Amino acid sequence: MVDGGNLFFSKSQLHASEQERLLRKARVLVDGYNAMGVDAVALGPLDFAAGFTALGELQRQAQFPLLCANIVHRDSGVPVFQPTAVVRRGVLRVGLIGVVDSALGARGLGPGGEDYRVEPLFSTISHYADELAGQCDLVVVLSAVPMKKFRLLAKKLPTVDFYVAGDPQDKLRIPWTIGDAMIASTTQLGRYLGSAHIVVDGGGKWVTHQFVPMKPECRDAPAVKRLVDGYYRDAAVSRLQTPGGPAPDDEERVNLVYGGAVYVGAAECGRCHGDAYLAWQRLPHARAWQDLPEANRNRLECLECHVTGLGRWGGYGHPGAAEEGPNLVGVQCEVCHGPGSLHPAVELASASRAQVVKRCRTCHTPARSPKFRLQEYLSRIACTQGEHAAATLPAGAGSVSKQ
Repeated sequence: MVDGGNLFFSKSQLHASEQERLLRKARVLVDGYNAMGVDAVALGPLDFAAGFTALGELQRQAQFPLLCANIVHRDSGVPVFQPTAVVRRGVLRVGLIGVVDSALGARGLGPGGEDYRVEPLFSTISHYADELAGQCDLVVVLSAVPMKKFRLLAKKLPTVDFYVAGDPQDKLRIPWTIGDAMIASTTQLGRYLGSAHIVVDGGGKWVTHQFVPMKPECRDAPAVKRLVDGYYRDAAVSRLQTPGGPAPDDEERVNLVYGGAVYVGAAECGRCHGDAYLAWQRLPHARAWQDLPEANRNRLECLECHVTGLGRWGGYGHPGAAEEGPNLVGVQCEVCHGPGSLHPAVELASASRAQVVKRCRTCHTPARSPKFRLQEYLSRIACTQGEHAAATLPAGAGSVSKQ
């Protein structure tokens, strides 16, 4: 059992307010992989978001190696992490190589990355693949490089038999076969496992692959379920707030100390924007909370796209307690427009088209929303229409006007 990378984090930089929560999740993932008996995990570019110190702690906790052959100490050239591993299955020996994309560079290595460098991808794999080919029956590369680079590698490296792709795009791709090698990946959202069956005999090697769906009726391993349930229970009882920051006493103090507005809820927006508010109530965004299964309503990963202002001052900050404070369940006006307590006394900042796309794409990823088309979806939102068009994104416009 192996993982192609980008296991621990879903973005390249972590805000200070979320770092401890996400590190707690990473530690639970390591414990879960320990319980499952995973053989090796490659480090992907997103795994460096918390820095090398955090990765070192995760490696000490793990009962499996974190593989990365081409990140080396800047001065000595010695690999920082274990570059390869050999796994025995019956009489077969399988050599594993972990690498990151050499385009990452030191800047992409997170805190402390300036002390290291990323060696070229092709020469690193070629070196270790030749070394493993002499002692193993199969050579497998684990990595989260773009798929086109895998195809180029497969054409030029005959000593590699299989590539496990840690695809950062959340897409389920049909495996590629190039020559005698196969490239396979699975979605990061955990909907499928990838199962490769490799037959080796005197006449050669044959590889078959299938996706195994994780259906609701699949039984949970008790040890792993306890870990996951414990994580969500701890997250649900923890008030999401800026570490070290005092709890605000009132709105005025929040605006003064934290330099911005707080969330007020769509009903408050509706006092002036009645038509847009009534139209919003009929849209799927307004029903995002109701559409979320009750079992997932304390899961932070789900709440991020089903409530408003998760973890921010005055926002939905207490999972499972929607009755506290303003009613901020569902995808409300302030998800796109920002906290509104100072509006209209202060104009809401304008946003570029790129910023609007980024906000939409936070939740409408290819895996969660494969049919998403920006302009088509915006046409369904009340405040992009009629008298409200100037407030968001007119067709063909490049920016968002101020309200």
